[in-house]
Amino acid sequence: MQSLEEINKILMINNLEEASNCYKINIGFNNKILSINNKYILKTCYNENRETEFLKEINFYGQNNYEFIPKLIAYDYTKEEFPFCYMIQEQISGKNLYAVWSELSFSARKEALYNLLKVMNTLHNKKVDSVDYIKVIDSEFSRYLKIITEKSILSSFKINYLESLKEALHDNYSTHKLCLIHGDLQFNNVIYMPNREVKIVDFEHYEVAPIEKEFASLYRMSENPKSFMQEGNYCKIDEIGFHYVKTFFEENCKEICSSPNFENNMLIYEILNAIRWIVKYPDYPKYHNILFTKSKKLTKCK
Repeated sequence: MQSLEEINKILMINNLEEASNCYKINIGFNNKILSINNKYILKTCYNENRETEFLKEINFYGQNNYEFIPKLIAYDYTKEEFPFCYMIQEQISGKNLYAVWSELSFSARKEALYNLLKVMNTLHNKKVDSVDYIKVIDSEFSRYLKIITEKSILSSFKINYLESLKEALHDNYSTHKLCLIHGDLQFNNVIYMPNREVKIVDFEHYEVAPIEKEFASLYRMSENPKSFMQEGNYCKIDEIGFHYVKTFFEENCKEICSSPNFENNMLIYEILNAIRWIVKYPDYPKYHNILFTKSKKLTKCK
């Protein structure tokens, strides 16, 4: 963490008042986060491998001024003054939705989801350029498969299976309406406001993608909420309450959720997520099950 002197230097450079109240925030962010004077968020990137995503988020805030995202106040990615990239955002006066979800009444949960759906619709209606998303899937899967092969993370038998699975992904994928999506929309990235409105943060993974991909993280969270608990965010988990999230979107987004090949596409996003995490955590059985058991549905279709 930066020293107070370093923090105040950043604030001074950006014509902001000195820090009188400063504390670390662990919930809902991938980078190191400080709350300054309960007014600003200072977000810094110490990991060079994360800089591309960090700059991507700066770019998103710089190009968009939606009411449901934090305002970008200042940033620096030159590393001329400090050996890291940073951004300063407004601090949103709300709570992490994951942390409070299990404490909310059913009517409050439903209202929060309707408000989240309004936010999603606004984001998804932004005009975007066309993308060949089948190529995106092929490229992402191939990149992780290459790492697995080069590092011998899996047996040759399993690598051969993944080679055939790659073809099955391509053959079973069906592109739906393309739109701008958050890319990691789950409750750790949603701020629940005192007026029950919601805002969304952490746009490191935003992209132009088929609309149903926006539901991928929400569905994974709904089915296994405990796996989304982050360090410092230990809270009560009402699993039935989280399961309702999937039901809500199925009932209120029927045009998307009941469209042809929706199930196959959601499985493909799950597979891409699994192979990414196997590269990072090779011994985690949950992702092996997705890759080598659940994925058989696609290889049988091929």
